[in-house]
Amino acid sequence: CPDLGEANFTAKILKPWILPSGNDFISDPAKHHVRPAGNPVGDVKYVQKTFDDSAWDTIDLPHD
Repeated sequence: CPDLGEANFTAKILKPWILPSGNDFISDPAKHHVRPAGNPVGDVKYVQKTFDDSAWDTIDLPHD
C-alpha cells in the first residue's frame, strides 16, 4: 500500500496537470490553465513499471 504522505504529496504535484482539463468551462481565456511539460509522476515508486505490488491484497469489487 502506498505511503499516504507520498500520496498527498503526489496529489499536490498533479494539480497543475489536472487544472487544464477544466478550461472548456472557463469563459475567460486569460484564466485558462496551461499544462506543464514533462511527466507528472516522476519518481513516484508505485506508478513505475518495475514496482512490485505482489504483496498487496487482492480485492474483488462488484460491478453495478
